[in-house]
Amino acid sequence: MKKFLAIIALALTHFSAQAEIKMIVPFAVGGAFDTVARHFAVYIENKTGEPVTVQNVTGAGSQIGTTRLLNSTGRTVLVNSSSFYVNIVAGTFNSDEFKIASILADAPMFLAVPTSKNLTCEKLRTDPRPFFIGSSGKNSVTSIPANFVIEKYKNYTEVPYKGIGEAIIDLIGARLDIIFLSTRLDKENPKLQVLANSSLNRYDGLISIKECLGVNKGSTSHWVVATNKDASDEFVAYINKLSQEYNADENTKAFFKLKDILPMAGNLATTKKQYDSELKIWYTVLK
Repeated sequence: MKKFLAIIALALTHFSAQAEIKMIVPFAVGGAFDTVARHFAVYIENKTGEPVTVQNVTGAGSQIGTTRLLNSTGRTVLVNSSSFYVNIVAGTFNSDEFKIASILADAPMFLAVPTSKNLTCEKLRTDPRPFFIGSSGKNSVTSIPANFVIEKYKNYTEVPYKGIGEAIIDLIGARLDIIFLSTRLDKENPKLQVLANSSLNRYDGLISIKECLGVNKGSTSHWVVATNKDASDEFVAYINKLSQEYNADENTKAFFKLKDILPMAGNLATTKKQYDSELKIWYTVLK
């Protein structure tokens, strides 16, 4: 009997190890992309009973975390921002190195300034003094709209940080003039003011970057869920199915509404169309 129980225990241990899903997030803990990834991870655990281990592998505009995915084996996914597209367009990675499981969600970024500086869209357009835009790193999702502004105004300079947390601290301390944030932190912190969103359309009552600064290039960011090319098609389809169910869940809908996030998850055919279309846009934007 003891031998039989030992065999069962060994089998269950093996099954559990096989069932674990590793989720790589190439950004710091607590940011918008990490928060959604962890929310999705908890949903998977509650839905399936399978453990999900979230690993934050930060740096180089998500490149280090993406490289970790390519070197991973087993049931591993990456939850990235639109930095994924940027790195493909830049030639840092090739599309055929990945399988896209889902485009989980979409949201614009928010042009935030320190309240203490009394900055307005008009001042940002017309004041000739130097302005400094913080970002979470070169080629990061927050760096893209910053560079659209720099293309139009020669008195703007990007200040890249290793993650958005330090940049936000300097913005609150008025050592920076602007940051494009993935989350409306002004709702929680009166020391920040959001003037516009990074898309070319009004969003959540906010004017567009075009209306605010006359910038004709807009950007939003996707939550891209990808595996490396060696992942089984069954695993990719499984993650895709969970993504769709996650978007349809009432708790997720409430969470997304609170965070100003738009659900996007569709089946694999829809996901491929979304991915191909977005990649074409980024090739146009960044050429």
